[in-house]
Amino acid sequence: MPASSRLSIGVHALVMLDDPEAGPVTSTEIAGSVNTNPVVIRRVLARLAQAGLVAGGTGAAGGYRLARPATEITLWDVYQALREEGPFALHPRAPNARCPVGRQILPHLLDVYGAAESAMKQVLGTTTVRSLRKKLSAAS
Repeated sequence: MPASSRLSIGVHALVMLDDPEAGPVTSTEIAGSVNTNPVVIRRVLARLAQAGLVAGGTGAAGGYRLARPATEITLWDVYQALREEGPFALHPRAPNARCPVGRQILPHLLDVYGAAESAMKQVLGTTTVRSLRKKLSAAS
């Protein structure tokens, strides 16, 4: 699953968990909202749990809940928990050093990609799960 899909699913799940009137939410309930398989949700939630963003319980009263206040969870936190590597992957093989482009391209790509990731961090880092929840509530 692409990182962007994981991010969207993770944010969707966290916004669902930020409901003060609901108790723990099951992966089946989240999957119904996302319109995907509960196994996909459990994989994403497992990574969010490893990052300390959600906690899960088993049994009849099982389900997931936020492990931290929604006001303290940014989309950058979610992105960091779910990323495999940076948003821009380099080719797994080194470019051809005999090529005038190949021997020079990597440091320039890394500079551009680093700047782009910094901009992304600035936007995602200032958006919290709670701020998204409030936007949904206002739109209802």
